[in-house]
Amino acid sequence: MPVRPARLVLASILASAALTVTPVLSAPSSAAPAPFAEASSVTAGQPAARTASSGAFRITVRGWTKTIVRGDQSTINRCQATLWEGPLPGGRGTTWLAGHDYCGFYRWDRLLHVGDHFTVSTASGAILRYVVTGRGFVGRHSGSAAGLIHGDITLQTCRGSGTSFTYARRTS
Repeated sequence: MPVRPARLVLASILASAALTVTPVLSAPSSAAPAPFAEASSVTAGQPAARTASSGAFRITVRGWTKTIVRGDQSTINRCQATLWEGPLPGGRGTTWLAGHDYCGFYRWDRLLHVGDHFTVSTASGAILRYVVTGRGFVGRHSGSAAGLIHGDITLQTCRGSGTSFTYARRTS
């Protein structure tokens, strides 16, 4: 049975059971959607630093920057830093970003360790700073995300036959 139909069957079963489904991060890629062009609702205690406004949200990990786009599995398959669920970075709740390891998002798994820092620039030019607070791993590429998504940002990508999660808290 091809992966795509099996994924759709699994998604419908999980949806009918009112569970959140993790994105599948092992499919091929194609073209890209438009980035966010909306303003951020920055709400943390300290004011964020500012940079030139690009009109988009961007995540930077160890000098590697990707534009964040809201989307679904097809967005991930186009090698985008995908806002799978939750608010834009800086909003209330957990921002859940996902991306294929073979598209460069392996950096979230291999280069970020507890205590490391990364940034997100907002559409208005604010720089939000985050510190990695934890790591997680499950030995599968899809299924329920119950208990796996938390912190201010969760970064999700593949590692071998499983899925890696990096958890971070906003510091400014």
